[in-house]
Amino acid sequence: MPSSSRAVEEQPKRIARRPSLQAACSQTRNSFRHVTCSQLLTIVGRATGGVQAPAPHTCALRCSVRIAWIVLLVACRRDASPELAGLDLAQATTRLHALATSCAGLTRALDALAASDFADRALLELVDDTVDAARASCPAPELAGTTPVHQLARAHLVNDHPGEALAVLTATTAAIHLRRADLLDRANRPAEALAELAAAAPLDDAGRTQQRLLAVSVAARAGNTREVAHAIAIAPLVERPALAFRAAFDAPPDRADAFVAAAEEPELANAIADRIAIQRGPAAPVAARERAAVLGPARAEYHHALAIALAAADRLDDALAAWDRAAALAPAQPAFQLAPIRALVKAGQVARARTRAAALATSAREIDALLVASQAAAEAGNHASAVELARAARAKRPGDGRLVFEVAARLADARERAAAADLYAELLVCGAHGHAWHRHEVAAKLVELGPAAITALAGNRACDPPEPADLAGYVDAIRAKLR
Repeated sequence: MPSSSRAVEEQPKRIARRPSLQAACSQTRNSFRHVTCSQLLTIVGRATGGVQAPAPHTCALRCSVRIAWIVLLVACRRDASPELAGLDLAQATTRLHALATSCAGLTRALDALAASDFADRALLELVDDTVDAARASCPAPELAGTTPVHQLARAHLVNDHPGEALAVLTATTAAIHLRRADLLDRANRPAEALAELAAAAPLDDAGRTQQRLLAVSVAARAGNTREVAHAIAIAPLVERPALAFRAAFDAPPDRADAFVAAAEEPELANAIADRIAIQRGPAAPVAARERAAVLGPARAEYHHALAIALAAADRLDDALAAWDRAAALAPAQPAFQLAPIRALVKAGQVARARTRAAALATSAREIDALLVASQAAAEAGNHASAVELARAARAKRPGDGRLVFEVAARLADARERAAAADLYAELLVCGAHGHAWHRHEVAAKLVELGPAAITALAGNRACDPPEPADLAGYVDAIRAKLR
């Protein structure tokens, strides 16, 4: 009896020293995706083995064993949580990349996605990214699943063949509809793509943007000028160029003028003008360019495009006026100041070109303005003035490598090859701001100057060349090319 009594007294202590039942359950669940009956028996055997022998002696111990079974059944019988449960998009991407390092891993990753709560565009992106991540280790996977995730994965593998990809996508989830819309659009079937987007509603921002694009395409193909013009006018500002481009190139060719007349915003008229220029030549879109400039009078680029069309149509004075409007709207844009000088030189009106260049030189005070005036003088053939203006710019910031390069370029334009080569060589050897300065570009200019470059490189320079080993490589390469 005393020994039996001691056993009863010691039993609570023995039970207390055992790991908790939930900890035992958790350890097994971490090793297995699902808890089986045999695993439950293993857990119970480990957790309650110490109380099985003395249990018949007391009601309390028998109850404790039964309670242990009940707790284990409740805690362990539920299914394991999905592998991606609780993860955001970035975390899920990391987890899927870690899985998709083999064909078997890709299968497990896709199974995890199929069991997750991800849907719509997020699911599309995760499937595409996971398949792409596995390509290096599994270039030709065999995907046997039938879930929407597996269908999306198989479609992505044949993404370059829209017809094949569409045949794979038979499910009716939002993600499937979104992918079908993309494929149908690429297959030049915008009306069907639009219907797929409607089936995927409610749409996110990207889906609504695509919906507007497809609606404009369908209307443009039907020649509905007013519908297209209104759709572009009410669209978000950042979307209008893309919508206009789609409408312009989907519209029937014989309706181009009608679309220009119906345009409510300059983007549509400008896009139609681009198409006309491609199809009929640079002088053809004058009317469309004029319409764009009228609808967008504060947009310098529309006046610039109009000027190009007018010049191509031999309406040079009108073109000059349009370029002047563009320059007034964007005075910091050199193209609008240089283009008319080039056009005048091309038309053989060099005197007028030099007059414009001289006007730029007269007003130039700052470095950028002096450089524009220098280039304008060079375009007009006044090379002495071009060199003088470039040197004036360099004098304002002597250590600037860009300004040294510009002076050398103007000297080369003036056929002062020795002086140009000397400056280029100085820039190649000494660099600027204590560092090497664009040696590849400078070396190319030296090669263009031929023997003058060899002479210049032979001279001594009053500087410590940065990166001398790199410099030696360039010098050797230049000499090799000029032998």
